[in-house]
Amino acid sequence: MRRGEVNSPLLKIIMPNIIPYDDSPIVDEEAIAKEHIELVDHLKKSLYIGQAGFIKAGQFLSEIRTKETYKYEDATQDTTWKDFCSRPDLPISGTTPEGRVRTSQKLMSVWNEIASRKEVDEKLLAKIGYTKLALVAGVMNKDPKANLNDWLAKAENLTAMDLQAETSDGGKTLAEVNDCEHLSYSKIDRWRCDDCKKILTEKPDAKKK
Repeated sequence: MRRGEVNSPLLKIIMPNIIPYDDSPIVDEEAIAKEHIELVDHLKKSLYIGQAGFIKAGQFLSEIRTKETYKYEDATQDTTWKDFCSRPDLPISGTTPEGRVRTSQKLMSVWNEIASRKEVDEKLLAKIGYTKLALVAGVMNKDPKANLNDWLAKAENLTAMDLQAETSDGGKTLAEVNDCEHLSYSKIDRWRCDDCKKILTEKPDAKKK
């Protein structure tokens, strides 16, 4: 008899269906789904408000994306981020799923890099709009030491085309930067994509393993 093997007929009768111990963490899917519903409700209200509503929309999108609550909104199927952004009840700009993902990325970048800062004037951000703010957010992401107030002043006074020329890097458009898969990169103090120049806190391919 091999070590650990149950050989007693009596024990086999008493313990016929012992389930091996599973120490993996228990995920409260019901609680996450409930949180997701609340976040989506806040997101919808922000998207319909207009004006400065895009600021709060970026905040809720960022939270949904970071916590991955969208994965628990439908227990019958796997929901991807693109699926979530394509929901017809979410008034996110874009004629294609990819376009709606790009808009969501812009909104999140504006929140993460600019609007989440306490010293920022929301009225000024509302005046500038998220399209130009997304360009400024790209600058702040690449160079955290850049002067945000200077860039907000440029965004307020320049056209979107002129601002894009000011912020362009390596001939990449904003859409190309947002869609970049970071296939070519080099390590500095953090990771930097050689294609879109975005600064990354962790090695991109590590997320895919």
